[in-house]
Amino acid sequence: MKRFLLFVCLIATLLGTVACSMGTQSETQQIDNTSLGFSFSFSADWKLIENDNVIQLIIEEELLSSVNVGEMTLEGKLEDYLKTEYVSELEKDLKSFKLENEFIKSQAEGIEWTSFIYTADYGTDSTLVPCRFMQSFSEKDGRIAVMTLCCEAAKFSDYNKAFENGLKSFKFIEKEAQDTVASSEKITNPAVEYTILCPKGWECVRNDGMISIKCSDGSNLSSSQFSLDADIGSLDVYMDKKYFPDFVSSIGDYTLIGEYEPMTVDKRYAGLICEYTASVSSEDYRFYQLITSKSGYVYSFLYTATEENYASHIEDVKIIFENITFTKG
Repeated sequence: MKRFLLFVCLIATLLGTVACSMGTQSETQQIDNTSLGFSFSFSADWKLIENDNVIQLIIEEELLSSVNVGEMTLEGKLEDYLKTEYVSELEKDLKSFKLENEFIKSQAEGIEWTSFIYTADYGTDSTLVPCRFMQSFSEKDGRIAVMTLCCEAAKFSDYNKAFENGLKSFKFIEKEAQDTVASSEKITNPAVEYTILCPKGWECVRNDGMISIKCSDGSNLSSSQFSLDADIGSLDVYMDKKYFPDFVSSIGDYTLIGEYEPMTVDKRYAGLICEYTASVSSEDYRFYQLITSKSGYVYSFLYTATEENYASHIEDVKIIFENITFTKG
């Protein structure tokens, strides 16, 4: 199951119109991204593009030349992941993948990096080009940084030095607090009798007998309600005996992650959180769901995302769940 971001796959179709002015090799730019909590210097020859989830550096008119920096989440240890899952995931994602070097260790500024160099055919489906990659991982205080160089194989030696200098100057810095609640819109209507937040950058795509909000990458959060059968007295029994048997019959490869976790909704209603993976129409998804009950009804709030996008929004989703309010007692 994917737990990391293969950032090089995000940019081939996005950066075609971006251009930059080339500087001299001696010039550097300082990058301090407080959304990610990363700081490093890099050659000024590279055009900088930043957002909340990834730092991108590109070369003028070279769609396949990029450096991408972001954060990944893992359930287990980074070292275990790199030894057991990392290569197999790259083999699934990239064509003609070949690992050249593994577990290249380096250290600078008190930060240890584990790096891999590999080749693969990369580009669009119609035009694949032999490319060479260097991907490096570092962990500090439970945070994992991933830095990736992608370029045509023949140009790797031209850009590898700049990449390694970026690793040497890298620091973990304090993240800027993200006030998701303050920048959110409240969504409700009389039919559902509850209010949820729609974070900035999301849009409400349905607001009738249920509420559904959606992010631009396809991740979504939907809500619905069901009558609570009189013979089911608790939420965990309801989920085990009624909800999940019906749900699993319509999906494939269902796997519950961990156990149900209790949560109080609107400071007064008992709720349960569950996290699971499943396939829908042959696509793999990850889910984070809150179930609560009130006045004879079960209320479901379900976050759905691909493995690649799941971590990008889970903190927003947790804030949404924490701020659900019922408009009638």
